[in-house]
Amino acid sequence: MYSITPLLLTCSSITFIISFIILYKLTNLKSISLPLTLTLLISLFLPLSTTFLIPIDISSPNNSQLMSILWKLNYWITFFATWLILPFWQYFLSNGQFELLPKIKSSIYSVFKFLLILIIIGIVIFIYMLFYHIEYINFTFLKSLVITLSHIYALTMAIWLMIHGLIHLPKSSYLKSSYSKTLDNSYLKIRDYQLKLEDSKFELKDICIKINSLHDLINNSNFNINLDIQLRDGIIYMFNHIPENFKLINNNINNNQQFLIDSIGISIDKITLNFITKLNEDLKWKIWEYNHSNSQFNEQLKEILYYEDIINYINLSNFESEWRNFNYKWPKFMFQYVWPLYYLIITFLFTLISLIIIESEMFHGTKLSILNWIINLNSKFSYILMVIFLIIMMSCSMKSLSLIKLFNIYKVEFN
Repeated sequence: MYSITPLLLTCSSITFIISFIILYKLTNLKSISLPLTLTLLISLFLPLSTTFLIPIDISSPNNSQLMSILWKLNYWITFFATWLILPFWQYFLSNGQFELLPKIKSSIYSVFKFLLILIIIGIVIFIYMLFYHIEYINFTFLKSLVITLSHIYALTMAIWLMIHGLIHLPKSSYLKSSYSKTLDNSYLKIRDYQLKLEDSKFELKDICIKINSLHDLINNSNFNINLDIQLRDGIIYMFNHIPENFKLINNNINNNQQFLIDSIGISIDKITLNFITKLNEDLKWKIWEYNHSNSQFNEQLKEILYYEDIINYINLSNFESEWRNFNYKWPKFMFQYVWPLYYLIITFLFTLISLIIIESEMFHGTKLSILNWIINLNSKFSYILMVIFLIIMMSCSMKSLSLIKLFNIYKVEFN
């Protein structure tokens, strides 16, 4: 019997570093609080850890007790993160409360409301079974049913993300083998990003006009506006969080009270704490949308400049000094021959691996499954292959998650 603890610690350390790199690449870490950063890191680490836990578990039957503990820890931390911790962060970051304690209370209430809806759905299913499938009602079956139902969404999503990634990675690699095709594709994308940016800018401006008008009302001595101190503090808080380029000082040139009220959209007597809280929630969401759209647009613009530079660099003899971005400028032959060939090879390998994975999923548990055959080899080489396939499957899922805006619900800015 040998100890697998050093191997587990090494793999865990590497996986944790990779989780941090993914989070760093996808998000602007400066805009995320430390507790949320740790939560997201753990949420990335747990699924990624399966890439080494599965091969180690299969290859070390003598350490079954330790592996059992690790699998249970992985399962229960993931379970509570899915149904309690991550939903709490989602509600905490999106609600419009101004102070910490009301934010926490509101978030906990929203989580319990979310869980109550799930419990009601479960009760409806249970009542259905009482009437139509009473013979299945026993503790063992109900326990299995609850576990199954709690994982249907996650498993379906994981399979969909992996399949999407298995198609996307070969396709995107093939596209990069041709600079002109990649550039054309970037031009098509940037139009959509520009439209999203303009829409988000317009929506944020609309929210900011309301807050600017509220701020002018409570700070203009010509208007006799008596609002509760909590409402005034909330209005000042929102005004201070408006981006500088959306902030208008004294936007009512004529000091017209009715004009300001019309800009707000409601009468003064309807300016309540609920209204201010909802306005603050909208402000946070619209600022995030604007920053996110702006980030996407700028990244796509950089990509266009990069591929334009490559094409000009290859085709124009006097383009040596006109490189407009920070990407490394390789020797010309690298762009002409090496990188296109590299991406074609990568495309072939990704396509081959994708076909193997899809075939193995279709024939899972049979002798026709290629991955099943690799596992049954029971050698170091088979475990290495297993790790490679698991890493690629996980990479496909992560790539798909990044494409559907992985951290949208936490209002985390993309990097």
